[in-house]
Amino acid sequence: MDARRAELGMARRDRTRALLVETALRVFARMGPDAPNVDDFTAEAGVARGTFYNYFDGREDLLVAVATLAAERMEAERMRSQGLADPAERM
Repeated sequence: MDARRAELGMARRDRTRALLVETALRVFARMGPDAPNVDDFTAEAGVARGTFYNYFDGREDLLVAVATLAAERMEAERMRSQGLADPAERM
């Protein structure tokens, strides 16, 4: 029972972190990298300020997570396009 509870807790934690990163991606895209503050992210994600600090040390730490996510998505898309024969489709 404890293992299942821990597994559920980890899944919830992963979802909350992913929510914050996805939300920050939108906020940074809309406001730029310098304008938003922690309250902008928490308001849009619908979480408490303390929840933010359970996952990130500050805005800059979140920006690194967003940049990492964007790079991973670009790399996944690049890898997916490698199998396309038409150069126009790859672009």
